[in-house]
Amino acid sequence: MARYDRTLLVSRIEDAGREIGTLLMAFAPLDAEFVDPAVRGHSRPLLFMAWGAFFLSLVLLSELRRAREL
Repeated sequence: MARYDRTLLVSRIEDAGREIGTLLMAFAPLDAEFVDPAVRGHSRPLLFMAWGAFFLSLVLLSELRRAREL
């Protein structure tokens, strides 16, 4: 089994989390636009924004923690 570089693995996970967070926040307005008007009062776009902010903040905290360890 090949050894892996822990920093490379963490960096890839952070990149994926950043992309997921950005995409969720970017597509929240589109979800609000294309949702059925009868359901429009619900907070699905807010849920997209919240999950996106959660992923981005998690990744930024991880990067900050890793930078302090170096």
